[in-house]
Amino acid sequence: SGFGDRFLSRVGANPSLPMVIIHPGGRGPKRWPSADFAAVAKRLRESGQVEVTMVWGPADADPAHEVLSAAKGAIHSAAILPFADLVSLIRRATVFLSGDCGPMHLASALGTPVVAIFLVSDAEKYRPLGSRDIVLDARAGAVTPEAVVINVRRIIDDLQDTKSQRIESEMTPSSLPAPESAQ
Repeated sequence: SGFGDRFLSRVGANPSLPMVIIHPGGRGPKRWPSADFAAVAKRLRESGQVEVTMVWGPADADPAHEVLSAAKGAIHSAAILPFADLVSLIRRATVFLSGDCGPMHLASALGTPVVAIFLVSDAEKYRPLGSRDIVLDARAGAVTPEAVVINVRRIIDDLQDTKSQRIESEMTPSSLPAPESAQ
């Protein structure tokens, strides 16, 4: 098992639940408020149906600690990770939530669905490119914790629906063994 699975085991997270990674990064005006990230984490964890983990880089330590403090135990802290461990954790995640920052593009490139919050950058130009990625652009209207939670849940629900449909299609009558004839 990779670092992502080992990390979840070490922090006592339920490995069968979807995991959302929060990265509070972004320089200056690109940074979404710490209190808003904390509000999202608390709302997701209150449902009991999502695990929330946070990662950050060296330049993001202060806002990361603000988020952890305000979230009051709703977040598992992975902190600053070596690159290979960060990749493993992102691959293990169901959704990656962040502002406009480098790790957002890494998550998208790894195929982990992203909810990206753009406050000042040109979202059309700098958006993540994954087919399931969602961009929330503050220039088009306020980005609230409620809107972020709705979009994170939308991705989780879509992925669970897709998984259920795949399982159902694998169990169609044509794929099941024929019943043995009565003797």
